[in-house]
Amino acid sequence: MSVSRVAVCFVASVEVVRKAIACGAEMIVTHEPTWYNASDEFFEWMEADTVQREKRQLIEDSGLAVWRFHDYMHAIRPDLIDVGVVEEMGWSDFRIEGSYKRFRISEQTVADVANALKVALNATCPRLVGDPDLVVSQVAFCAGAPASRSQIQALRDESVELLVGGESREWETVEYVRDAVALGQRKAYLILGHSASEEGGMKHAASWLRRILPEVQVEYIESGDPFVAV
Repeated sequence: MSVSRVAVCFVASVEVVRKAIACGAEMIVTHEPTWYNASDEFFEWMEADTVQREKRQLIEDSGLAVWRFHDYMHAIRPDLIDVGVVEEMGWSDFRIEGSYKRFRISEQTVADVANALKVALNATCPRLVGDPDLVVSQVAFCAGAPASRSQIQALRDESVELLVGGESREWETVEYVRDAVALGQRKAYLILGHSASEEGGMKHAASWLRRILPEVQVEYIESGDPFVAV
């Protein structure tokens, strides 16, 4: 199968698949699973599920190939997701010693940081653990849903005042920060949502693919934050 047009996205939702078909793509490059589980398996126990079945039929009828571009993106140094998201955040010049995980920003309240990132990353439902009026300048960033150990290790650095991340089990990093605050530590955790914290990386991946595959038309299709505030 030859490919001349590729659609790049964060997640191949039904809406994204329809847009890929409409733009004439023969292949979708997605970062996250298509089938609602981490291993991206089409589970037999869901064989009769109408959502899974109709989505599969849509993809098969279109002739689209779907390729998950996940581990390799994160394995590249620097991590392609981090590079793209940091560009979207406007924080490239604030990196500490070239890191895409540590930043020194101008002093501002956590609420100001949250409002700026909400706009920059199209995050519809960010949440905060800690004091929104806490003034911070030292920030750690953990995109997506890494193990809580990496998030907590970032917070254990005494210089880190704010962790900006995608998501966490609520009884892990969330409770660690709540207890740290109760014990008098200057800590806060801004939870952007998984998609909001990584989608900019796939926008960057589309540009990256255009450079290395100039003979292929690469379309970036935004998946968007799945949540709405109620």
